[in-house]
Amino acid sequence: MQIQFGQNLSAVVGDRDSRIPRLWKLRFSHAGTELIDRLYRLGQPIRYDYVSEQWALDEYQTVYANVPGSAEMPSAGRAFTWQRLFELKRQGIDTAHIILHTGLSSYAR
Repeated sequence: MQIQFGQNLSAVVGDRDSRIPRLWKLRFSHAGTELIDRLYRLGQPIRYDYVSEQWALDEYQTVYANVPGSAEMPSAGRAFTWQRLFELKRQGIDTAHIILHTGLSSYAR
């Protein structure tokens, strides 16, 4: 089966993931930065009920994020601005850098 997403982006549906039977593997018609660019143009971030207005896509990223890939808004890290991080550093509080890519949940409306 082939899925057409628009803007000359498609994917062929492959096999199910052996560890997560509800997850299917896709082989996209583009790869690398071209695929990421097309996904950014076509996609919409997951919006939660408590978010009353539409935010710009940049608002869904934390200020310290530098690796794309998460499927959900990092709401726990939104309170950390660069100013807050610098204040913590001045107070002698160290930070550690991690990458956390969340997947799509099974939440359905």
